[in-house]
Amino acid sequence: MAINRSLDSAETLFTYAYAVVTSEILSKGSIKNRYELVHNRSFVKASSKEEFNIVRPNNDNLYSSAWTQLKNTPYILEVPDIKDRYVLVNYLDMKTDIPFSVGSKNPRGSKGKYIFVYRDSEVPAGYEDYTVVRAEDSKIHMLVRLEAFNEQDYPTANAIQDQIIFRAVYPEKLQDQGNELVGLSTEAIEGYSIEEFYKIFVSTFADTKIEPEIVELIKTFGINVETGSFQSVSAEDKKILEQGREKAYQKITSPSDKPLVESNGWSYGVENGIYGKDYLYRAQVAYFGYGANLAEDSIYPQFNTLPGGVPLYSDKQYRIHFEQGKLPEAQFFWSITLYGKPSQYLTENELDRYMINSHDKDLFVNEDGSIDILLSNSRPEDPKKLPNWLPTPLDEKEFDLTMRIYGPTKSQLAGTWEGPIVEEIS
Repeated sequence: MAINRSLDSAETLFTYAYAVVTSEILSKGSIKNRYELVHNRSFVKASSKEEFNIVRPNNDNLYSSAWTQLKNTPYILEVPDIKDRYVLVNYLDMKTDIPFSVGSKNPRGSKGKYIFVYRDSEVPAGYEDYTVVRAEDSKIHMLVRLEAFNEQDYPTANAIQDQIIFRAVYPEKLQDQGNELVGLSTEAIEGYSIEEFYKIFVSTFADTKIEPEIVELIKTFGINVETGSFQSVSAEDKKILEQGREKAYQKITSPSDKPLVESNGWSYGVENGIYGKDYLYRAQVAYFGYGANLAEDSIYPQFNTLPGGVPLYSDKQYRIHFEQGKLPEAQFFWSITLYGKPSQYLTENELDRYMINSHDKDLFVNEDGSIDILLSNSRPEDPKKLPNWLPTPLDEKEFDLTMRIYGPTKSQLAGTWEGPIVEEIS
């Protein structure tokens, strides 16, 4: 990449930094999640927005998570042999790549004992029987997803959560690095000044692997690589950085122009989790669905607009139509979740219902064997169709949909999947 202070360079810089800043924001919170897993014992609700600040959270798994300080202490992970349900254990680095992933229902299996160490740090004595995992970043996000069938399944699922161990080897060496939550990362980044944004980005340099050309680009614009100070940034360069941010943000917040699998308005990528030099796609995934799994573990068909680019409006009514026997294929299970726009979050409703999934056994079936999922902000007139109702926002003008397919089939990964029809109804 040519090092210069052009608008294109400013756009590249912001695009690269977006995922890193997102990770830094999300790493804030309780000090407890710096030395062990913190478990969500129930599904995320719309009312959890301030305490659970990941955009577009799923509502079909129970989350467990922790953020590390590997430069201060190694961490151990112990995963039992979990056979009866889907469990996935990933870690995301600060760029949101997934260098490590194990699961109960994938070829890698889940059972194992691992020790995570920072770069070339020594493995402490007593852990010779642990598989060593080395991380380039001190902060990694350990993220566990555990399938839960419904609210009645919580006790069983919670007991399984307690069997998964992730903790610091030397918790006494952890440092308090600020615990204040800032709300949704998307809203926080949008509200930052250009100086605030890059100050956060530069603060990660000490213990995060950042490509050398990006560090040089920061220097070229006059930003201090130790403090993030703009004292040496000229007015002209600041203007270029502002314009680069605006140009990058427009692309980051738009659907990807990367070649995607598309069918009946649904689209998804098959390169999640490992992004290489594709900084824009990485930033888009961080914006639209931070923490996306590797495609071999799950895919995320998105439905954003009707034909012609017409948005899905909250005050209109729609249906997702599945022909008889044509519910989504999945090796394990699937779900469809509705999110408000622009918040990218679950939308409050009287049922606290945010998704329909393969564990819903009481869906109303039409006479011809087809199934319609109803999207509206008012209840269906026919009470028999209530299980098929997915409420749309009352406080946001638009919404969109994410389908999650856990254990995608070979045809889905190859791009021959056919998505269900989404259409407006009167």
